[in-house]
Amino acid sequence: LVVSIVFGSAYFPSEILPNYIQKISYLTSFSFGIENLRLLLDQNVNVKATLFNIVFILMLSVIYYSIGSIFLKLSVAKIKKSGSFGKF
Repeated sequence: LVVSIVFGSAYFPSEILPNYIQKISYLTSFSFGIENLRLLLDQNVNVKATLFNIVFILMLSVIYYSIGSIFLKLSVAKIKKSGSFGKF
């Protein structure tokens, strides 16, 4: 959560960050949500940019959900194999 807030353009735009940190900020859906908020508060609403951000947020959500599901299945399989589930 802290990474999303710090690198997600919450306090300052990601354009002023160094290039390698900008790439990290694009991995958070928070930056696209903040960008949508800024676009919607502007008088000249850019519908294409807003829709692009929404689609990108949905794509990131599907990717992160898939990665989380894979790791959950792997960890449950490891716990079943080792029999250490009772410790938790």
